[in-house]
Amino acid sequence: MRATRSAVLLLALCATAPIAGCGRGDAPPPAARGDVGAVGGTLVLTVPGAPGSLLPPHVRTIPSKQITDLVYERLAEIGPSLNTIGDEDFTPQLARSWSWSADSLAIAFSLDSAARWHDGQPVTAEDVRFTFALNQDPAAGSGDRQYLRGIDSVTTRDAHTTVVWFARRYPEQFFDAAARVSILPSHLLRDVKPADLRSHPLATAPVGSGRFRFVEAVPNSRVVLAADTAHHLGRPKLDRFVMTIAPDPVTATTQLLTGNADMYEGLRLENMAQVARTPNLVARIGPGTAYSFLAFNLRDQGDTTRPHPVLGDRGTRRAIAMVVDRQAVVRAVMDTLGVVGVGPFSRALPVADPATPQVPYSAAGAAALLDSLGWRDANGDGVRERAGRPLSLVLIVPTSSALRQRIAVALQQQLATVGIRLEIRQLELNAFQEQMAARRFDLVMGSWVLTDGSPSGLRSTWGTGGTQNPGGYSNPAFDAQVDSGNAAFDRERRRAHFSRAFATIAADVPAVWLYEPHNAIAVDRRFETPPLRRTGWWLDLAEWWIPADRRIDRDRVGLPSVARR
Repeated sequence: MRATRSAVLLLALCATAPIAGCGRGDAPPPAARGDVGAVGGTLVLTVPGAPGSLLPPHVRTIPSKQITDLVYERLAEIGPSLNTIGDEDFTPQLARSWSWSADSLAIAFSLDSAARWHDGQPVTAEDVRFTFALNQDPAAGSGDRQYLRGIDSVTTRDAHTTVVWFARRYPEQFFDAAARVSILPSHLLRDVKPADLRSHPLATAPVGSGRFRFVEAVPNSRVVLAADTAHHLGRPKLDRFVMTIAPDPVTATTQLLTGNADMYEGLRLENMAQVARTPNLVARIGPGTAYSFLAFNLRDQGDTTRPHPVLGDRGTRRAIAMVVDRQAVVRAVMDTLGVVGVGPFSRALPVADPATPQVPYSAAGAAALLDSLGWRDANGDGVRERAGRPLSLVLIVPTSSALRQRIAVALQQQLATVGIRLEIRQLELNAFQEQMAARRFDLVMGSWVLTDGSPSGLRSTWGTGGTQNPGGYSNPAFDAQVDSGNAAFDRERRRAHFSRAFATIAADVPAVWLYEPHNAIAVDRRFETPPLRRTGWWLDLAEWWIPADRRIDRDRVGLPSVARR
């Protein structure tokens, strides 16, 4: 499913007052620090399914985001605290420094004059102005447009100074200006109609200013990136990054275990013993930033102005939630690779509230509640009916997620114990996304990946009219608390508003919060890495390296080949 900048996959920096700036330090680039064998080598990552568009405004999948985060840059990047209030927890990227106006309604960004697009053209202030204008244009279809409403305009002061102007003060001004969008090359896109962006060559062959440049994309086979050896932030230590595309998770895992790939990040419980038996692999497991859910379609599929004939009733939704034994599912399917979910958030989110009220598990209570609502098994076929309508529902899951498919089967078995028939419909990823967007389902097992610490994405994923709201949930009380939380500068007040929002949505039961998966990654032992960021291991890929005595053939030629095992 979609990876969002704020739905939902970092360095300390100098703190600044509202009118101060923050400049980049003078640390030498990685290759200049005297590390033995610091430069060279190839990382081959295997992924189950091809990435989509490689233009940042249209990124919808994790593989696409991984590529675009490496090829493009933002003005600044969020720090490890995931604090999005103010600017003290951000580190410079394209912006060398910045300063606030006295009234805090403008931020001037000074761009690094050494920054270059991968075609050799300089990065300019016009590129920044163009990028914001494009993302704010409805015709462009940018997924970030909804988050840029607080930005009034963007102007250029000179070739390397951009000023972002705001209509009002709010806590995430700097985040919206510096870290929401990846800067695009205006000299390549200025003559393109926004509505034509999806078919532009840059959607499959991007030209950015990031630490890695695009080399080639072979459909349904691989995407290859190479180090930008003259990058303004320093040369990456690796020479190449190769993303190989497998048709499914089983094939991707096989590529890893047989040495045709160096890394896979979709480990399942049954893979852990296999990885442990493979000498050249090591598993790395840690808290992630994703959460997965079973969402109810609250609207009639034939007429969205009417409630769903079954799931539009909160009592029925609550009964379904009561029969789902989340602890048993997570324990059986995930073991130590995940924890039970507690709300529409990852515990990594700064405003997360693990004490959010939960629908208690009780199969007997669920049966009694269904009886009281008129759902009874009148003909003895094991499926409840009401007014001649069987309590039969369709759940859609993507074929790209073996984990969700297994959990779907467990849910099917649990619901059957109280007379609810669940049909599982497995869909290829694109078809799954299309049906979810069109709300052609009764239930959907989805997952949001939070790629930053902003809670503003809750308005999109669960707020009234949200563009990523899977089931059409709407409650003005929830919207009001989210809006108040997003407007609060004080962190405790912010948390209090979101806690009330989470309690409100929990009582309405638009979804069952199933689990939070851990980041479960297997990587070849020849790689030396910094600590992996929970918001995305690839964000520090420029600092990965392979000591010279550990390199294999593909580190020299840059193409996948069977590794020594």
